[in-house]
Formats: sequence, structure tokens, C-alpha cells
Amino acid sequence: QSIKCYICNSVVQPACGIPFRKAEQQPQECLHGFVNHLSTTMGMESSSILNMSFACMKIVFSDESGRTLTMRGCTFAKKEYGDPCPMTNIINNMTGGGTNVDYCGVCERDLCNGSNSLSSAVPSVIVMTYIGIIILS
Repeated sequence: QSIKCYICNSVVQPACGIPFRKAEQQPQECLHGFVNHLSTTMGMESSSILNMSFACMKIVFSDESGRTLTMRGCTFAKKEYGDPCPMTNIINNMTGGGTNVDYCGVCERDLCNGSNSLSSAVPSVIVMTYIGIIILS
């Protein structure tokens, strides 16, 4: 059985930001949507993804003008790839220091990315982070 997470970003859906308005979001099961996303965008074999554990994530970015972007979604569980949050420093380097990752967290319970904070694999965080940079630009 797969974990359920909120999957949204605050640029497209302001209710995804902080404060988070859960009633306006539709939780999604990570397995099917995430498998389709990875197999399509990253060329990964769907059969190999089906055996992996998933988690929920939340990342909050800000730029120099003070705009913020909150992204919530699915990722691989820490045990699959380790903690991806230290890799968010790459984003600051990629943007020439113009984008900060203010918060990055990964949790492994249903709908745990639906709070205004979290109690962190790698491929999806980087992809979603890159999308966030493009949206903020």
C-alpha cells in the first residue's frame, strides 16, 4: 500500500501555501502518479519504482524580492536515497544566490506534508526544486 500526500504548489494553487488550506486540496496516492511521473520525465522503469518506498515532502523557497513558493508532493523514502535536504544548497548555487530554500522536509505518514511545518529522494526533490526556480523567475 502506498502513502497518500498532498501534491501542489502555491504559485498554481495559493491554498497550497502557508497557511495551508487542506479542505481545498485533494490528497493523492504517491505510487501511481509518482510512478507515471518518474517513468515519463526521468525514463525510469516503472517495474523498478513499484518496489520502492515513498514519502511526502514539503519545500518552501523564497527569492530576493520576498516572494515565497511552497511545494508539497511525493518523493522516495529516506531509506531509498538518504536525506535530500542538504542537497538544497545546490539550488542556491544554480540561481547565483537568488533563491533560498527556507524549509525542506520529508515525512513517511499519510498526509504528513499537510501542516505548516514538518517534524527529507533525491531525483524528485531536485526536479521539483528546479520547477520552483522556474516558477519564481
